[in-house]
Amino acid sequence: MSVDQELDHYPPVSDATKTRVRQIRDYCDVGINLFWQRQLIFVAAIGLSAYYYHIWLSMVTLILITISEVYDYILFRQVAAWRGRSERVMKHFMIRLYCGTFLSASVISFYSISIALEQGPSTHFMSLFFLFAAALFAAMNNHQLLTVLSLRLVIYGTTFLFIPVFDIVRTGAGLESELWMQFFTVLFVLYFIVDCSRIYLNLYRANRRQLEELRVEHEKTKVAYVAKTEFISTISHELRTPLTSIKG
Repeated sequence: MSVDQELDHYPPVSDATKTRVRQIRDYCDVGINLFWQRQLIFVAAIGLSAYYYHIWLSMVTLILITISEVYDYILFRQVAAWRGRSERVMKHFMIRLYCGTFLSASVISFYSISIALEQGPSTHFMSLFFLFAAALFAAMNNHQLLTVLSLRLVIYGTTFLFIPVFDIVRTGAGLESELWMQFFTVLFVLYFIVDCSRIYLNLYRANRRQLEELRVEHEKTKVAYVAKTEFISTISHELRTPLTSIKG
């Protein structure tokens, strides 16, 4: 049985629920549209790790990414087919979105940490750059749902901090070491990502408000048009009767 088969038995949803439904739909629409773009990025990352590091890491990452992407794709398609008329179903989808977000973000963090451990204490350009690209991608395309975006950025941010801190702890590096410079650079990058997320979130909300205002104005215009049509029809009918009598 599909999640929408009994929706007619549910009461009308609130405005807050309608807003959240639109956000969920927007989030999933973007996920579907960017499906192949994500796959190209993953293929490039896995290919680099297979060539320069260990093939086992690439194979494990490939399996985890496949599980994550299949899960997300099925979920996004179900949301696309959903009529959005049940708050219970909305909460069900939100929980599944949290699970999918945790899974996909954890896979990327696993890949980045594995590469960093293989490299040993260094600048970790590849692992940190891949994390940065993933976080920026999320800021640009996952801002429709603040809680989902926050969960993803928390996972990325924790991984961002873990890599340089782990190097500092295991080497006992002093403040003059470049490892500390990498740590401070990571802090700056995290601020940049959070600020980008805030900007894209505000742009999305502003666009949504404008679309809602246009929708309201459109509804008012339709009501006015119907009222005008009914008025003209009534006047035409009222005038037609005496004119017919006079003509007779």
